[in-house]
Amino acid sequence: MSWVKLDDQFFMHPKVLAAGRDARDLYLAGLTYTAGQLTDGYLPGEALPLIAAMAGVADAQGLAERLLDVYLWEKAPSGYVIHDYLDYNPTGDDVRATREARAEAGRRGGLSKSAGKTLANPVAKDEQKSAPSPSPSPSPSPIPVPVEELSGSPGREPEPVPAPNRRSDPRSKHPAIIAARAATGAKHYPPIELYDGLIQALGENPDTAKLGLCRQSWVERGYNPGAWTWATEWYAQGVPAKGARASPGGNGNGLSYGTAAIEAYLKRGGHGNT
Repeated sequence: MSWVKLDDQFFMHPKVLAAGRDARDLYLAGLTYTAGQLTDGYLPGEALPLIAAMAGVADAQGLAERLLDVYLWEKAPSGYVIHDYLDYNPTGDDVRATREARAEAGRRGGLSKSAGKTLANPVAKDEQKSAPSPSPSPSPSPIPVPVEELSGSPGREPEPVPAPNRRSDPRSKHPAIIAARAATGAKHYPPIELYDGLIQALGENPDTAKLGLCRQSWVERGYNPGAWTWATEWYAQGVPAKGARASPGGNGNGLSYGTAAIEAYLKRGGHGNT
């Protein structure tokens, strides 16, 4: 069983209040989905109807757009990424390693206990071997189980493949990814779904001074610090004039949807899973 961390101030957070009840419930269902599937905060687009059903809400696409607008989710190719998920939750690789370590510890403990019983009772074991076995009592014949019930019902949707860990991806060593991460103060790896776009936008020899200026301008204007439009668009197209939308589609689109509380929150830098 996996767990996900949730800020105890979650329901009073400005972003959550701005999102509304249904979008909030979709966000919570997304947290449990990615924690259970070990996808490192990534939510595949084809799983959106399932996540909406888990939340008990309709209009999944509209609510997803609302979560993008308030920066609780970020757009990624073929899906979404929960903002700053890996800053507050373990990676899928870490969870698997912990499970394997616990399973191995349990296996060794079971072997040690079994060996101790064998050494402590050699005589009893020999007597048990020599004693005649009682006649077995009648038992009902087993009821055959259809093959479909053992292997899963026909047409069952396969479980999503967990997203690879961004730190172990070989592209994380590319100069573009290294430069983009350095521009954030080496605090965050970009979402793995953006690697190809960043590599294409920044190239093999990125101008780190120019990239740093784009990042600085982005943060100073109060835009979502977890978005990457400053690298994927501003670096190539230039820093837009103040007052212009940062990017269409809700992924780092300035503060056009923000209330005064959200604007103040973004300028503080935010906290928790949000």
